[in-house]
Amino acid sequence: MTVANIQNALVDRLAEILKDFPLKTSYNNQTPFKIFRHKIPERTSDKFNYSDEDTHDEVYPFCLVKIDQGQKESNESLEDNVLNVLIGVKNEGLEGEGYDDVMACIQAIWNDFNRNPILENKYLFKYPLSWALDGSEEERHPFYYGGVQLTFESRSLTQGGFINGQ
Repeated sequence: MTVANIQNALVDRLAEILKDFPLKTSYNNQTPFKIFRHKIPERTSDKFNYSDEDTHDEVYPFCLVKIDQGQKESNESLEDNVLNVLIGVKNEGLEGEGYDDVMACIQAIWNDFNRNPILENKYLFKYPLSWALDGSEEERHPFYYGGVQLTFESRSLTQGGFINGQ
């Protein structure tokens, strides 16, 4: 087991959680969340730039799953793996509806892990669950951001296999 296995399992779980998420774009079309690992992928063509408005639909809405940190108290203990889920949405509403979209996404993730704290039948979600909205003073309309921090408990691989032959 590596933390990358947990990251991949979380990407798959988020895709399932958010597959029918009722987020509307400015054109009132339902737009599926894109789930990325580590970062938003680089453009391989000079033809487009993500900062151009016509490419925003290629990125937004998104969840970005980033590995944050890990900790293991002793050789016999389970490992805590911390991952951050960054959420970005585009909402043209003038009343800050984008914050509502981000909070609804956070709530969907929270509800799912409250119902089923086991990830891929191997990793246990561990409280606390932390979340935040983008608190910067800079105006970013129509783009809104937030995040969730999740900790998963897992067995660690040691030299020769799992601890105690498990």
